[in-house]
Amino acid sequence: MIPIELRSVGNIRDLGGTGMKNGSVIRRGCLIRSAHLGYAAQADIQLLRDEHRLSKIIDLRTGGERSELPDHSFGIEHLRLPIFNEFKAGISHETQQKQSDIPRMEDLYRFIMTDADSVAGFRNVLKAIFTHDYRKGSVLWHCTEGKDRCGITSALVL
Repeated sequence: MIPIELRSVGNIRDLGGTGMKNGSVIRRGCLIRSAHLGYAAQADIQLLRDEHRLSKIIDLRTGGERSELPDHSFGIEHLRLPIFNEFKAGISHETQQKQSDIPRMEDLYRFIMTDADSVAGFRNVLKAIFTHDYRKGSVLWHCTEGKDRCGITSALVL
C-alpha cells in the first residue's frame, strides 16, 4: 500500500502495489482507503481527482456518524453504504457516547462478521467496488478513522 500525503484527510492509502498470492499486483490509482472526509479541503479532493483519479466515494459510516460530521465530496459520486447499524452493534463514534458504552473490539469484529445486516452491508460495498468502471477513475472507501471497517473491506477486496 502506498501512503497518500494530504493535509486534511487522515489514514489514506492507495492499495496499488500490493502483491497478490497469484503473483499479480494491484494497479495504482484504483483502490483507495481512508478516514472520513468531513474536514477534506477542496485542494486535497482536487489532488485526489487529478493525481489518483478519484471518481467514486463509498462512506461506510452509520447514519449517526454521517450526520455528526458529513463528508465533503465536491461533486464526486458518493455512496452511503453503512456496514452496521450503530444501535444494533452498540457502537458509534458520536460525541455523546461514553467510552464505557463501546463494546470490546473482539466482540465488535465478531458481530460485524456474523450479523446478517453487516454481511449484507459488506456485500453491497464489495458489489459497488467490483462493478465500478475503473476507466472513469478510482474508488475510495472510508469509515470514521479508516481502520476497522476500512481494514475489513480492504482485506475482503484483496
